[in-house]
Amino acid sequence: MGYKPSELRYLRKGIVRVSRALRGIDPWKVVFSCFQGRNYGDNPRYISERLHERCPEAKIVWLFRPDAMGKVRDRLPDYVVPVSMKSFRAYAELATARVWVDNYTKNNLLTWDPDKQFYIQTWHGDRGFKRVGFDDEKSDRSVARVERRCAMMIAGSEFGRNTYRTAFGFQGEVLMDGVWASRKA
Repeated sequence: MGYKPSELRYLRKGIVRVSRALRGIDPWKVVFSCFQGRNYGDNPRYISERLHERCPEAKIVWLFRPDAMGKVRDRLPDYVVPVSMKSFRAYAELATARVWVDNYTKNNLLTWDPDKQFYIQTWHGDRGFKRVGFDDEKSDRSVARVERRCAMMIAGSEFGRNTYRTAFGFQGEVLMDGVWASRKA
């Protein structure tokens, strides 16, 4: 028996509310995702590895697509907890994590408590030549971008910072980090 999209929306919201009410926000939990759960890599992987080095008591959860779960499971460090992003558990993990780290857009149905949770968007490189978000004339501009509301974005260049502003409508803090950010033009 499958659920209709509208039913799934209510189920997800319910799982988020109940999980937060029963378990609260875990200050030691960080949930990572990379390329919509396709792999264990890119900026989120390196942030995850450094976090474990500096804070081994952190609970590191990674969300993966069901078809990627088997491919990555053997490559994951022992400290990583893999979770299928298509599961209700994924929503419970996100609901109770102190920090989310992602390099791709998140589902617009996800909500977080900005007073208790921190969403970091690293995107996946900031020298792309494609247009994304509001910069893409073909995109649905009526869709509210989750990235507009995240706590912080990480960019490696002024171009990346400017793209976050125009493509996602992000007005918050952009951490300039990386080789390109430190070079003078």
